[in-house]
Amino acid sequence: MPDQPHMNQEDEFTYPLVPIRNARNFISTLAQTAVTAAAARENMPYFRLRGVVETGRWGTRTLRCPDTGDPVSLGHSDKLFSCDDGAFIEVVGRPFVGASRKSGGLFINFEVEDWRYVECEYAPDAPQSSSSLEFVKYVLKERNIEGRGLQTRQFPSHVGVISLIVSKYNGSTALKDILGDFNKEGYELHVQYIAITSPREICAAISKARGQVLVIARGGGPDESLEAFNNIHVLRALNETDKYRILGLGHATDVTLADFFADTRAQTPTAAGTALKRLLSEAREKAFLKKQLETARRKKTRPSFALILASLSIGIIMGLYLSRYLP
Repeated sequence: MPDQPHMNQEDEFTYPLVPIRNARNFISTLAQTAVTAAAARENMPYFRLRGVVETGRWGTRTLRCPDTGDPVSLGHSDKLFSCDDGAFIEVVGRPFVGASRKSGGLFINFEVEDWRYVECEYAPDAPQSSSSLEFVKYVLKERNIEGRGLQTRQFPSHVGVISLIVSKYNGSTALKDILGDFNKEGYELHVQYIAITSPREICAAISKARGQVLVIARGGGPDESLEAFNNIHVLRALNETDKYRILGLGHATDVTLADFFADTRAQTPTAAGTALKRLLSEAREKAFLKKQLETARRKKTRPSFALILASLSIGIIMGLYLSRYLP
């Protein structure tokens, strides 16, 4: 961990500590009421935030509450240059309102003036840190398969119910991508349509999943639309479920921390459906071969009718012979 940033003003960290969810609501209200960027900037209050720092695809920083998954954008903050990605930190600053050159509208980030590492106050059962990245590292280490993922479960030999979790906004399309020409005969499909960008709804859906197999799928989109699958509570829910987990999240180039908890990771929802059909087909073939072997064993150990008849005939003949010649 790098050295702590130099604190020019100790009293900077005496500003009010605001929960990230409250800060998001405040910033959202501000975005709706601000008339101009300059006017809004003049009246911005300073406050503190605490959360896990994450880096997006284009180098933008996000501060995320590990307890709820709520994010606040920090933009391209030079102040956080030496900050470890995935660390739990405290930042002090104020919202920054800018004008977008492309759309002409306003955008708002949290402008960081200073920051420092702090002890994580959330999820005390998570060792050392409750950040999503630290949790993944912990589980990998505990299972002694670091570097090989968490793909330790065997596909169930019998599948009666398949749970599917898809977006409530385009879930019918995702479901069609997953199932395609899937033959539903013999299977019950338990489908949940949720706000798939909400960690809370994802966790609830995982806990309500039924059957032996769980499929979670959503199409691609902006980086932030997949951020829910980096949330620590979603990771915990995936880790604790007893279902076989198939994940098809985003496009081929998208990777989330949830992928580490998939028993089968597919690059797209369509690929998730293909994997599901392949695994079910293999399970049916194994069940058929097992049944054939058991039948063959029973036939091999079961005496034939001819052998039984011959034994009875010999027994009868011997009985008649003995009864005639023995006194």
